[in-house]
Amino acid sequence: MKNTIDGILDEVVSDCDQDHRVDIEWIGEGNEGDYDPTDSEDVPLLRFDVSKRNADGEWEQVQDGSYCTLLSATFPIETIQKAATYILRQLHGVSHIKKICEKLSWISAQDLED
Repeated sequence: MKNTIDGILDEVVSDCDQDHRVDIEWIGEGNEGDYDPTDSEDVPLLRFDVSKRNADGEWEQVQDGSYCTLLSATFPIETIQKAATYILRQLHGVSHIKKICEKLSWISAQDLED
């Protein structure tokens, strides 16, 4: 896993179990829509996507399972991996993915501390 020169994540970080996969990546989002590197108060924000294994064993993106987070795309890769694992764990036994994903969009680095 590597970061760009600017320290912004440039690859997908994932975690999965038998049923779900969580992918986290930076797709250009910031505090007010598209990230603006000329705005000193803007932050590049990570997005997560939840997929579920279908009957054929293939991953399908879950409807309402993609959200921008408050996590910076400049966090260390270990923190981003913890975020993927944290989100995945929150999905266990949940029947309404949309509601839990909406809540998870508010996670912060403090939520990931052991």
